[in-house]
Amino acid sequence: MVYIAQTVNPLFVSSVLFTDEATFGRDGITNFHNEHVWADRNPRAVVQARHQQQFKINVWAGIVDDCLVGPYVLPARLTGAIYKDFIQNNLPELLQIRQNMCFLHDGAPAHFSHIVRDSLTRDYHDRW
Repeated sequence: MVYIAQTVNPLFVSSVLFTDEATFGRDGITNFHNEHVWADRNPRAVVQARHQQQFKINVWAGIVDDCLVGPYVLPARLTGAIYKDFIQNNLPELLQIRQNMCFLHDGAPAHFSHIVRDSLTRDYHDRW
């Protein structure tokens, strides 16, 4: 799809906001969606945390054209309602109101909740 859009509009890629968030804690970066253990000897390997007191910070960032957007600290427990509030109230300020921008994010449960999809459709129409 990006290739087709780029042949119609060569500046298409520079108008897409690519986003993700990651959780940082004592044990380093935790993004369980991308965390895999590949092992020949122990296919049931686990990653152990050895701290009695945990702390985490959930950080969102985006890239559009050649600009870094954010970072923005989100709550450690991200819900659809919290994410919707972020994209409606905080994201426009971070973007400085870019026109005709496409919004790309992954299919995390908070990102794909009904209230978030309704909000994105209202604000970005068919550009998300």
